[in-house]
Amino acid sequence: MKWLIVVLWSTIGTDGKIDAYVFTEPTFDTKEACVRHALDPNEIPKYVSKLVAEGMFIDDKGQPQKIDRVMCSQADKVKEILSLSNDISI
Repeated sequence: MKWLIVVLWSTIGTDGKIDAYVFTEPTFDTKEACVRHALDPNEIPKYVSKLVAEGMFIDDKGQPQKIDRVMCSQADKVKEILSLSNDISI
């Protein structure tokens, strides 16, 4: 089982969905390894840079969005949730 780092914001996008970003690289063999990596002060700037490059860290007014939660999730569960969320309309 592989684990992924997932970032959630407390905002809701214009499409009615919660803003989230899933880092598909790197993957981790255990939750503990994922958490250690996500909390590593040497790794955090790399993740922030990726979010900025993807436009996920800046809101429509050009301001940084406050991250609500960073978590480690099982890759298969993330895929399942993403698949289900495409079928949901709000």
